[in-house]
Amino acid sequence: MKPPAIEVKVELGGRSYSAFVGRGVLGMAKAVVEHNRGLGNRNVLVVEKVTDKLWGEHIRTALSIPPGDTIVVPGGEAVKSWQKAELLLRQWIELGLGRKDWVWVAGGGAILDLVGFAAAVFQRGISWANIPTTFLAAADSCLGGKTAVNLGNLKNYAGVFHQPRVVFCETELLGSLTPRQRSEGLAEVIKCGAIGNVALLGYLEPRLADLRTGVLIPEAALAGALAVKARLVGEDERDEGARRYLNFGHTIAHVLERLVKPAPSHGAAVTQGMLVEGRLALELGMISRDELDYLTMLIAKLKLPAIVLPDIKDALPLLSRDKKRTGSGIPFALPSPLGAAQVVEVEPKRLHKTWRS
Repeated sequence: MKPPAIEVKVELGGRSYSAFVGRGVLGMAKAVVEHNRGLGNRNVLVVEKVTDKLWGEHIRTALSIPPGDTIVVPGGEAVKSWQKAELLLRQWIELGLGRKDWVWVAGGGAILDLVGFAAAVFQRGISWANIPTTFLAAADSCLGGKTAVNLGNLKNYAGVFHQPRVVFCETELLGSLTPRQRSEGLAEVIKCGAIGNVALLGYLEPRLADLRTGVLIPEAALAGALAVKARLVGEDERDEGARRYLNFGHTIAHVLERLVKPAPSHGAAVTQGMLVEGRLALELGMISRDELDYLTMLIAKLKLPAIVLPDIKDALPLLSRDKKRTGSGIPFALPSPLGAAQVVEVEPKRLHKTWRS
């Protein structure tokens, strides 16, 4: 018997919405499409190229969206550009989309960022819904409404908050992922547990190997991570307070993605970032040695490639330009203790000790 879908609610008053996690939840999406049609509204699907090859027909059938209302786009971080956003907007104009129509997007986090950004600026905002097809997107970027494109090598510098209307995390679509790809998403699940729910880490510890290989269905892990994020987004939609806790590991990760060649995957960069920032939390007395060792052990179970840290002298200029910086220090979201978090301003010289220790 198929287990029931897990619903994670994002409480934002009149803009509240749900993320449904489980096998078969895509079947629920068809009712939304048909409701839109009943109101005279169009539904267009934007799908990542690799996703279209593997699951495109399945997704179109589930949503009852014809190929003529489907736009296929390339994947990867390079798609998050002004040029790609403009192209997408022009394609929507050619299809005759209006402000009451819906855009559905299926793919990884970069595609969700691009399409969400385009939906936010098209005719001052149209509805969008997303179907994440990577473990990383399903554990993190599918929820929360942060949309953006990059300005050259400046990551997410042009963006807007634009919440989706609904999210469907169809776990069947994750069945084709490799252990490495699952580990990328599990890194975000560990992060959410580290800053928002220590019980989630306890759930993961004996199950990481089976989650990584696909032996165990990931509904509970994904829903656990999304529940932490949904709570923080509900408290602080615009990233001015508690939502910043979700940046744990990412301040260092974004530097690594810029400096290390070849560029590491996002999951590998985040795990390395959590290790460095975890050492910083230990130095600041925010977590204990046992907590840091526990976090390190969980990260090791993901078997993501280790990253050789660049010279701190090269990293500090990038850290100093962090777009979330408000004072003389560099803002870091750190566990305090494990399962909770604080944002602290750290003077650059404090990083020298923890960088390679």
